[in-house]
Amino acid sequence: MAAIIKPSIVILFVLFACGERINSTLPVAPANVDLTNAFYYTINLNDRTDLTFKVRMFVDRLTQTNEIFQFAATAPGTYSILDFGRFVRKFKAFDKSYNELSVTHPTTNQWKLSDPERTRVIEFEIAETFHHPVPTHRVAYSSIAYDNVIINPFAVLGYPTGLKERGFYLKIDLPPDWTTGTSLAKTDDGYYYASDYGRLADFPLLMGSLTTASTSVGNTEFNVFTYSKTNKISAAQIVDAVGQVWQDASKFLKGLPVKRYNYLYHFDDSFSGNPLEHSSSSMFPLTEFYFAQDLGRLKTTSAHEFFHVMTPLTIHSEIIEDFNFAYPTASEHLWWYEGVTVWASIMMQYRNGSINLKDLPGQFASHGPIQPQVSLSNIGLSCYVDGTQWGNAYTKGALAAALLDIRLLELSKGTKGLRELILELFEKYHDQPFPENSFNDILTDMTYPEIGEFLKQYVKGTEELPIVEYFNKLGINYYNRWSLIENSTTEQQTLFNRWSVNF
Repeated sequence: MAAIIKPSIVILFVLFACGERINSTLPVAPANVDLTNAFYYTINLNDRTDLTFKVRMFVDRLTQTNEIFQFAATAPGTYSILDFGRFVRKFKAFDKSYNELSVTHPTTNQWKLSDPERTRVIEFEIAETFHHPVPTHRVAYSSIAYDNVIINPFAVLGYPTGLKERGFYLKIDLPPDWTTGTSLAKTDDGYYYASDYGRLADFPLLMGSLTTASTSVGNTEFNVFTYSKTNKISAAQIVDAVGQVWQDASKFLKGLPVKRYNYLYHFDDSFSGNPLEHSSSSMFPLTEFYFAQDLGRLKTTSAHEFFHVMTPLTIHSEIIEDFNFAYPTASEHLWWYEGVTVWASIMMQYRNGSINLKDLPGQFASHGPIQPQVSLSNIGLSCYVDGTQWGNAYTKGALAAALLDIRLLELSKGTKGLRELILELFEKYHDQPFPENSFNDILTDMTYPEIGEFLKQYVKGTEELPIVEYFNKLGINYYNRWSLIENSTTEQQTLFNRWSVNF
């Protein structure tokens, strides 16, 4: 005779077998998501307690080679170790019947699955990085508040090792009255989708009580999504203040290389961080009080992040192309990715009349003082272990780019400067990376032997930049706030005229 088991006993047994859970209901992935070649993530933003993201991930066909679940140690464009695994507060794994499987935590950014073949669900809570207290280096790449959320996917989501090339589906549950700003595409079923983890990391999301505004420049649509904590700044105001920059970029680049670009601005005085570029959007975590006084301050930083669509998001080495989120490899061309971008964001405005010659010194000095006896190449190569010279990739790198531009114009008799070289590189490398170890040779082959010597002395080497000498070639007195020299020669005037315009 079969024993009679009361339903209440069954329920208690199931709960006991499953252990403590983030959500005790039996979770299943949507039937229209193929987990054999993709992952499915859910984030519940209706529950923002403890300033943590409640995340669930559905997986299938993991093997022992995928037993390590990896959170990002860094991300493209940050050039420093960030260790997002330190923000994880809970991490659990379950089988298809939602029985809990054991996990271990071998390193800061890694969790080890005891039985990856049986694992079907992974759940974790990860703290946002804006306000959460941490003992060392604070970062501003994710945020949770009562009326807004920022998600840079690399700061919130991870992946099983060896499988970051799988597709990633993402479903976000959020308050119905919130607006979302992102370039991450949605499927017909309403899920966000990226073809691999690198692509997923490339699409930040800003959600909440936002204002929006749009405009077009040529064939490119610009969309602005703005959160302002006390409503001092609106998206429409930003379009009015910054829109000229996009006109400047279009003329500088002879047309814009993207069809659609989203600007995500977050203004809050409680914490701010560095803006970060992406292939079709940029995220700006900024202080509200400072920029509300003068939105014109947004121009150069907005121009800078947009120009990154050229370098490094298009013109980059194979190290950037196949980015290692767990153990990053440094590139010696950081000065090119950042310094040249600083130079371009300034010169595109100057050459289109948006800023004056007298404004250039402040623009070039905005990233801090120059340390003359440092190698720009070495700054790039050491960025993940020594960030003390990181700012010089911007400041000294921008001045090195300015001198390179002058030297190119001089050698070509005013027919080819750094802008023209960038446009040539875009044509050559818009669909393939350049070799990390031979980029300087490529630049030399595309220009003049003297450029190879310039790079050897002032980029790889530590020789002091000949700033005064080079600006004198333009008839500019560098020490007198870049003022024009009286009675400059015809040669100086000719070179200055070519330097001052797009051609």
